[in-house]
Amino acid sequence: MDFTNATEPISNEASSDGRLDATAADSIGFSDYMLKEVYEQPSVVRNALANRLDLAVGLLVFPELAITRQQLEAIRHIYIVACGTSSHAGLIARDLIQTMTDLTVEVQIASEFVFRRTPHQNDTMVIAISQSGKTSDTLGAVEIARQNGAYIVAITNVEGSPITSSADASIYVHADVELAVPATKSYTAQLTLLTLFAIYLGQEIGRLNKAEVEAFYTRLMGIPDKIEQVLSPPSLTQIKAAAQECADAASVLFLSRTNGVVTCQEAALKLKEISYIHAEAFPALEFLHGPIALVDGQNNIPVIALFPPGQPDAAMLGVTERVKSYGAKLIALTDTENKQLNETADQTISLPPADEMQMPFVAVVALQLFAHEVGLLLGRDIDNPRYLSKAVTVNQDGN
Repeated sequence: MDFTNATEPISNEASSDGRLDATAADSIGFSDYMLKEVYEQPSVVRNALANRLDLAVGLLVFPELAITRQQLEAIRHIYIVACGTSSHAGLIARDLIQTMTDLTVEVQIASEFVFRRTPHQNDTMVIAISQSGKTSDTLGAVEIARQNGAYIVAITNVEGSPITSSADASIYVHADVELAVPATKSYTAQLTLLTLFAIYLGQEIGRLNKAEVEAFYTRLMGIPDKIEQVLSPPSLTQIKAAAQECADAASVLFLSRTNGVVTCQEAALKLKEISYIHAEAFPALEFLHGPIALVDGQNNIPVIALFPPGQPDAAMLGVTERVKSYGAKLIALTDTENKQLNETADQTISLPPADEMQMPFVAVVALQLFAHEVGLLLGRDIDNPRYLSKAVTVNQDGN
């Protein structure tokens, strides 16, 4: 399949049961809508970044927030509620917000929020993330928080969606319509807005100065070009080779460190959705505390290792060498040439150099394409995975 035709728009074709018809995609060189949406991500990130930095003062702006600096300074707790892919964006946002503000931030799966004893007072902010804005579990969590006096910020892709009527402020990711069920561009758009929001919170409560804000923004502006490098032919050749190694897998195990673990969780979800292959993600060193027993010397449980930016650290290299010694296929993703790693891995996917803020965007695009290619090799319906829909609207009573 030719990955190179990635700029033409395609029409929204759907059958009578609401499932997407890939005919329009095929006619212009795409196998499916998901691939089109993967290729839109550089533009999506640029759109999300646009007009967020006030050049006159060198500070970020979020005019959507109907909240004063004094109210922001009074916030002591932040809860992020979301489901599925959006919850992974929330996990990365948690670490960013804590770094930028020193506030306590907790991520909760929206469907479990009702069962948790959490404070919902006027010193609490709840960030609710939903691509569609109508996910019933997330709406339920928002309603509970609203009744208890929390300040609610909705992050969504759909203007006028139900979540916006319950929120105090709504921030739109402006990713345009996402037709494929597997979320791709909405995820990177969420990551962009949440990263900006974390910087903004640090700015408003006085933790970040103007120079620091501008420096962070400049780093974010470099992300679209790096994504385009992932979408280039040399990278795609490596991704397709890695997919070939995994198409007959019984399960795939992902390993990483720091925020790469969350990226691996999202990659495992994508692989499950698209290919129906079981997949799990682990912190690399935690993998030694039990899960390493899953490694199969018959090579039908490959291990995919996402290395943090820079030279691979000795501890993670040690884990991957151990995994390889037990007979597993090893696929490495790294932004740095390393002779030891090259000799250990069966396949290497070379990522463009990226810092810790940029790597979640760069790596997830490569892993989206990996999952997509595995699904194609297995003949799956990429846009319409079985049993899944674009917005999960079944409530806790099953209705």
